[in-house]
Amino acid sequence: MCTNPNQVQALGITAITDLDPALFSGDGKPRDTNAPNDIVHDNTRKAGFAATAVNAYAAQVGNTYEDFYSLISDLIGDLYHLADALGIDLADAIRHGRDDYLAEISPA
Repeated sequence: MCTNPNQVQALGITAITDLDPALFSGDGKPRDTNAPNDIVHDNTRKAGFAATAVNAYAAQVGNTYEDFYSLISDLIGDLYHLADALGIDLADAIRHGRDDYLAEISPA
Protein backbone atom coordinates (compact mmCIF):
# COMPACT_ATOMS: atom_id res chain seq x y z
CA MET A 1 0.00 0.00 0.00
CA CYS A 2 1.29 3.44 -0.88
CA THR A 3 1.83 5.90 1.94
CA ASN A 4 2.05 8.93 -0.33
CA PRO A 5 0.07 11.82 1.19
CA ASN A 6 -1.45 12.44 -2.26
CA GLN A 7 -3.10 9.04 -2.30
CA VAL A 8 -6.75 9.36 -1.21
CA GLN A 9 -8.89 10.46 1.68
CA ALA A 10 -9.05 7.55 4.13
CA LEU A 11 -12.62 6.67 5.05
CA GLY A 12 -12.11 3.91 7.60
CA ILE A 13 -14.72 1.62 6.08
CA THR A 14 -14.39 -2.00 7.18
CA ALA A 15 -17.77 -3.55 6.31
CA ILE A 16 -18.40 -4.38 2.68
CA THR A 17 -22.02 -3.35 3.06
CA ASP A 18 -20.83 0.16 4.03
CA LEU A 19 -18.96 0.69 0.75
CA ASP A 20 -21.00 3.53 -0.71
CA PRO A 21 -19.45 5.18 -3.79
CA ALA A 22 -21.14 8.45 -2.79
CA LEU A 23 -18.69 8.68 0.13
CA PHE A 24 -15.93 9.18 -2.42
CA SER A 25 -17.51 11.83 -4.61
CA GLY A 26 -16.21 14.99 -2.92
CA ASP A 27 -17.89 17.93 -4.59
CA GLY A 28 -18.57 15.80 -7.67
CA LYS A 29 -16.20 17.66 -9.97
CA PRO A 30 -12.63 16.89 -10.98
CA ARG A 31 -10.17 19.58 -10.00
CA ASP A 32 -7.23 18.54 -12.23
CA THR A 33 -4.58 20.66 -10.51
CA ASN A 34 -1.28 19.78 -8.85
CA ALA A 35 -2.33 21.16 -5.47
CA PRO A 36 -2.04 18.36 -2.88
CA ASN A 37 -5.65 18.75 -1.67
CA ASP A 38 -6.93 18.62 -5.26
CA ILE A 39 -4.87 15.50 -6.01
CA VAL A 40 -6.35 13.77 -2.94
CA HIS A 41 -9.84 14.94 -3.93
CA ASP A 42 -9.52 13.65 -7.50
CA ASN A 43 -7.94 10.34 -6.47
CA THR A 44 -10.66 9.82 -3.87
CA ARG A 45 -13.26 10.33 -6.63
CA LYS A 46 -11.44 7.70 -8.72
CA ALA A 47 -11.57 5.31 -5.76
CA GLY A 48 -15.33 5.86 -5.81
CA PHE A 49 -15.46 4.78 -9.45
CA ALA A 50 -13.73 1.56 -8.44
CA ALA A 51 -16.10 1.18 -5.47
CA THR A 52 -18.99 1.15 -7.92
CA ALA A 53 -17.37 -1.75 -9.79
CA VAL A 54 -16.60 -3.62 -6.55
CA ASN A 55 -20.20 -3.20 -5.37
CA ALA A 56 -21.54 -4.52 -8.68
CA TYR A 57 -19.21 -7.52 -8.51
CA ALA A 58 -20.15 -8.26 -4.89
CA ALA A 59 -23.85 -8.11 -5.78
CA GLN A 60 -23.32 -10.43 -8.75
CA VAL A 61 -21.50 -13.10 -6.72
CA GLY A 62 -23.79 -12.87 -3.73
CA ASN A 63 -22.20 -10.47 -1.22
CA THR A 64 -20.74 -13.39 0.75
CA TYR A 65 -17.37 -11.76 1.46
CA GLU A 66 -16.23 -10.87 4.95
CA ASP A 67 -13.38 -8.56 3.97
CA PHE A 68 -12.31 -6.29 1.15
CA TYR A 69 -9.07 -8.18 0.54
CA SER A 70 -10.91 -11.40 -0.37
CA LEU A 71 -13.51 -9.57 -2.43
CA ILE A 72 -10.98 -7.61 -4.45
CA SER A 73 -8.70 -10.65 -4.85
CA ASP A 74 -11.56 -12.68 -6.32
CA LEU A 75 -12.54 -9.80 -8.58
CA ILE A 76 -8.98 -9.63 -9.90
CA GLY A 77 -9.00 -13.39 -10.44
CA ASP A 78 -12.22 -13.14 -12.41
CA LEU A 79 -10.79 -10.24 -14.40
CA TYR A 80 -8.07 -12.66 -15.54
CA HIS A 81 -10.80 -14.97 -16.86
CA LEU A 82 -12.49 -12.07 -18.62
CA ALA A 83 -9.20 -10.87 -20.08
CA ASP A 84 -8.52 -14.38 -21.40
CA ALA A 85 -11.94 -14.41 -23.04
CA LEU A 86 -11.27 -11.00 -24.61
CA GLY A 87 -7.70 -11.75 -25.65
CA ILE A 88 -6.22 -9.10 -23.36
CA ASP A 89 -2.93 -9.46 -21.48
CA LEU A 90 -4.22 -8.57 -18.01
CA ALA A 91 -0.75 -8.46 -16.47
CA ASP A 92 0.19 -5.79 -19.02
CA ALA A 93 -3.05 -3.90 -18.35
CA ILE A 94 -2.33 -4.03 -14.61
CA ARG A 95 1.19 -2.65 -15.20
CA HIS A 96 -0.29 0.14 -17.30
CA GLY A 97 -2.89 0.86 -14.61
CA ARG A 98 -0.19 0.95 -11.93
CA ASP A 99 1.78 3.45 -14.02
CA ASP A 100 -1.35 5.62 -14.29
CA TYR A 101 -1.92 5.30 -10.53
CA LEU A 102 1.66 6.31 -9.71
CA ALA A 103 1.38 9.34 -11.98
CA GLU A 104 -1.92 10.31 -10.37
CA ILE A 105 -0.55 10.28 -6.82
CA SER A 106 2.55 12.28 -7.75
CA PRO A 107 2.40 16.01 -8.26
CA ALA A 108 3.83 17.02 -11.63
